[in-house]
Amino acid sequence: MKVSIDHIKPNPYDTREDLGDLEGLKASIRKSGLLQPLIVRPVEDGKTYELAFGGRRLQVLRELGYKEAEIDSRETTDSDMAILALCENVHRKDLNPVEQAWTHGKRDLSNS
Repeated sequence: MKVSIDHIKPNPYDTREDLGDLEGLKASIRKSGLLQPLIVRPVEDGKTYELAFGGRRLQVLRELGYKEAEIDSRETTDSDMAILALCENVHRKDLNPVEQAWTHGKRDLSNS
């Protein structure tokens, strides 16, 4: 399903402040389009979504002027949202100390 990217809000548990170099991803999306849908969860108003996974892809779509994005909407708990944010960031080598501390603190949500 496609939705307006203006209706996709950031993951409230994502620690990422610096998205890093997006040029390679931009080139890929320019050439092939979005190959994987963004993983989102619906917000209670029924019109907006919170991004669970795909922050860099969403930013690139915005920068390239896309108006819509393909999404995979899932019912997701707050704990799952925190885990997905952690999974998205765990492979990053450039987390700053504040992002690292915030990420480690959010791991505790998975025990609730």
